[in-house]
Amino acid sequence: AFGALPAITISFFRVRMHESADFAVAKAARVSHGKNLHAAFSVWWRQILGTASTWFLLDISFYGNGLFSTTITRLMGLGSSVEATALGSLYVTLMAIPGYYFTVALLDKVGRWNLQMGGFLMIGILFVVLSANFYSLQKVPGLFIFIYGLTYFFSNFGPNSTTYIIPGEYFPSQVKATCHGISAASGKIGAAIAGYAFPPLLDGSLGLQGVLYICAGVGFLGMVCTLLVPRYSADQLEEIKQIQLRRFETFRGTLPSPKAATETRLELNVVINDRPESPPPDTVASP
Repeated sequence: AFGALPAITISFFRVRMHESADFAVAKAARVSHGKNLHAAFSVWWRQILGTASTWFLLDISFYGNGLFSTTITRLMGLGSSVEATALGSLYVTLMAIPGYYFTVALLDKVGRWNLQMGGFLMIGILFVVLSANFYSLQKVPGLFIFIYGLTYFFSNFGPNSTTYIIPGEYFPSQVKATCHGISAASGKIGAAIAGYAFPPLLDGSLGLQGVLYICAGVGFLGMVCTLLVPRYSADQLEEIKQIQLRRFETFRGTLPSPKAATETRLELNVVINDRPESPPPDTVASP
C-alpha cells in the first residue's frame, strides 16, 4: 500500500499542470478518436509495429532475467545463501544503473535509433558469449557476473530507454498516448511470457545455457525489428510534428486514401533523411 503514496502525490500536481501547446492544438481539432486511430494506422502502421515489437522483445530478455537473476546466479555456482544472492543482485544492479546516465548524456549525440540498434547488438553478442562459454565461465564466476551485468548496462544504455522514448516523441499528438500504450502493452506481454516460460525452461532440458541462447536470439531479432522503428534526430522533431498536425487537419477524422497515406510517409521521409525521396509513379508528393 505504501507504494501508492508517490503516485497519489504526483497525481495532485498533475491535475494542476497546464497542458502543452501541442495538446491544446490537437484537442481543438479533435474528432472521433477511433477515426484518428484508424487514420494513424493507415500511415504509421510500420512504425507502430516497430515500436511494439521491439518493446515486446526487450521485455522478454530484460524482465525474464530480472525476475530470475538470483536463480541464474545460483545456477552459476555463486552461492544460494541470502548473502550470496543479495551480493549477486547488488553487482548486477551496480552494472545496470550507469546505463541510464550514459543514455541521458549521449541520447542526442548518438541518436535514438543508433542507440537502440547498438543496444540490441550488444545484448545479443553478450548472451552468445555467456552461452558459448557456459562451462568455462562456471569456473570464473566473477567474470560471468561482469558479462551478465553488461547485458543490463546495454539494455539501459539502449532499448530499455529508447523503446519508451521513441513512441512518446514520434507519433502525432492526436494518437500519441494510444500508440505509446500499444507499444508498452506489447512489452508487458513479453514480460508476462518470460515470467511464465523461464522457470520451466531453466529447470527443464534446456537449462540455463539454453535460456541464454534464447536471450541472444531475442537481442538479434530486436535488431531486425528496429529496422521498422522511425529514425530521426532531436532537431527534426518540431518539423515532424508540424507535418503530422497538418496532415491530421487534412484527414479530419476520415480514413486517408492510399495516395494521401503515401504522400504523408514521403513527406516525413524527406525530413528524416534530409534528402528528396522519389515518389511512386502514380503518386505526387505534397509540396
